[in-house]
Amino acid sequence: MLPIRNPKIMFMKFYTILLLFVFNILTFAQTGNLIGKVIDETGAIPSANIFIINTNIGAGADANGNYRINNIPVGEYEVRFSAVGYKTKVVNVNILLNKTTELNITLNETIIEIQSVEVTGIKLQEQSDTRTSLIDLNPRSAKILPGAVEDVLRTLQSLPGV
Repeated sequence: MLPIRNPKIMFMKFYTILLLFVFNILTFAQTGNLIGKVIDETGAIPSANIFIINTNIGAGADANGNYRINNIPVGEYEVRFSAVGYKTKVVNVNILLNKTTELNITLNETIIEIQSVEVTGIKLQEQSDTRTSLIDLNPRSAKILPGAVEDVLRTLQSLPGV
């Protein structure tokens, strides 16, 4: 015997599914896109960083300075543009529903000052020593050379020019 289906329950199930479907479309469809180019006085700035402040949304410019950020929720945002060697710029932008907003930015160069750099090294050969084929070989390096097997003659034979 077939079960009798209640039309009210069937209608409520259909209505609930339809309501959830419409809610999902309205909730997830409220986004827009942001595209543009990051340049300076001479041309494109490759690998510039574009970041929408107070979100986890951002992108990097390609080799031609072009960028594209998709699926940004509708609203007004502050967008930060930065690159090494350039002043950071923050711009307000309004993202519209299902629209692509174009925002081209020019960044100004800045000077990066660093602390002093100290270079140190080990003195390998004196300037008065004019021998061209001088090789300093200590026992530790003789053990780690390929094919040496801790044999002095094999170590010398594995060196270039011998």
